[in-house]
Amino acid sequence: MKVFIQSEEANGLVCLSCPPVLDEAIQALDRLSRVATSDFDESRLVGRFLLSRRDGQQHLLDLTELRALDPFLFADCIRVLVLIYDPSRQIHEHLPNGKAIWSAIEAKWNRKVKQG
Repeated sequence: MKVFIQSEEANGLVCLSCPPVLDEAIQALDRLSRVATSDFDESRLVGRFLLSRRDGQQHLLDLTELRALDPFLFADCIRVLVLIYDPSRQIHEHLPNGKAIWSAIEAKWNRKVKQG
């Protein structure tokens, strides 16, 4: 199924489910997963964002918290949101070795979120 949105910047419709947009979203997911498994200042927030996109009930995140990210990471988060529109795949399934990557993110940030 193709999903379109109106875009004034593109002077018309943009296909959210077409290969160019999906490729950008998957590249953004890959970049964010690398940040989330690292020890940068923004790693915890990026990790929490990714965990919340897979299971928003267990990993609550107020999206206004993303304002704390630098503009490039924020833009990547917005790109990744395209991937959750497709209910046939969980977000981690878009990455090679995604299950292991998500396990690493959960191991790093899930316990820290619960502890405070």
